[in-house]
Amino acid sequence: FPTRRSSDLILKANELLAKAQAEAWIFVPDRYLALLYRGDFADSLKRHSCNLNINLLTEGSLKSRLFCEQTGWANQRYCIGGVKKLPCFMISDTWELLTIYRKGVEGEDKGRRKSKIVALWTNCDALVESMRVLFSELSGPKENPQQTRTLSQNFLTK
Repeated sequence: FPTRRSSDLILKANELLAKAQAEAWIFVPDRYLALLYRGDFADSLKRHSCNLNINLLTEGSLKSRLFCEQTGWANQRYCIGGVKKLPCFMISDTWELLTIYRKGVEGEDKGRRKSKIVALWTNCDALVESMRVLFSELSGPKENPQQTRTLSQNFLTK
């Protein structure tokens, strides 16, 4: 569903999280962190983390680490580089996928390109499985157990 408003996108992300029964996988490159935080998605993530195993994968940047620590997001894993052009995506165990990406559009100022946020939701088994494999590959051997933290551990220490 193409969207012009980030609030529509956050509503769909919250809906996907609410429909999940046991587990959710979320991949958030740096450039999408603020978008998800500005909406009420961080609050929704905290609410659902008691009932769901939520795996969050971000870039290994300082921005990602600080952002995740401040928001207390779930099962944080940091991956290293090579993800600058990948979109943000969320997968639920009910076989739904929400992909968020930036689409360049021509600006009015002498051909300057602006970025427009667009989202795609699907429950197509082949696409969902492809993104689950991608998530597994991104989080696989680069994972550092010392950088993995559960949401409940974050809140207990605050």
